[in-house]
Amino acid sequence: MILGITFEEKILKKIKLEAYVGLMNSYGITLLEFAPNFIDYDTDFYIKIFQELKENSLQFNFHLPSFVDERLSVDNFKEAHKEYYKDYFIKLNQIFNLKKNSATVVFHGAKYEDNTKADAINKTLSVINFLLKLFSENNYQLTLSIETLNKNKYKIIGDSRKDLKKILNTVDSPKLKICWDITHDFLNFGEVHCPEGKILDAISHCHVHGFKDNQSHLSLSENPQFFPAIKFAKKNNIPINIELLMQDNYIDILKKDILTVQSIS
Repeated sequence: MILGITFEEKILKKIKLEAYVGLMNSYGITLLEFAPNFIDYDTDFYIKIFQELKENSLQFNFHLPSFVDERLSVDNFKEAHKEYYKDYFIKLNQIFNLKKNSATVVFHGAKYEDNTKADAINKTLSVINFLLKLFSENNYQLTLSIETLNKNKYKIIGDSRKDLKKILNTVDSPKLKICWDITHDFLNFGEVHCPEGKILDAISHCHVHGFKDNQSHLSLSENPQFFPAIKFAKKNNIPINIELLMQDNYIDILKKDILTVQSIS
């Protein structure tokens, strides 16, 4: 099983980088998912982290940080932002050497709260085609992965498997994948509904995180209803990323969640 966690920059204010990576090694974590945020952190910050990853043979993925940088949001995609995307990936390449190291880039589709779903799908397709072309032209060893999202929070592309199939059929590229968010998917269906067919074949990896009282990214150990989906992911060799975000007692919760996922069989 490939088990990863979402990297939280803030954790390095509480624990040294070497100790943090040592903790990951001791708990069997082999993958970190980054949302590199060049608004609050400089490239030197991530270069130091990447050197530590290489020394410990840790893999990495990315999540576009559209939640902190609106210029990277699919909702705001326009011609003027193309250069900004290019510059963003130039910085990533300078840090992570994307021409030699393969990784997946997770992103959220466009919202259709103020627009039609057709417009949102078209905007999402525009970003997909632009990024896949960008990756190809620059020889970046990247795949793109659209995340399954919670329809109860936003009206957004990714909240329907039917829409995801339509996008996969339209783009028809081996470089386009799906990030299966187990928690979002459960909240959409009200139960575990394991993927199959074209959706299953396209999954690059999965996210899982706890949920309670409209709050998410909590301890997944308190949500046994997700365990059958985690078991399915393990059985189908789908890499699992624990998407716990910074909160009180973060390290203790993370350790517990890692052990919980490892114990599910």
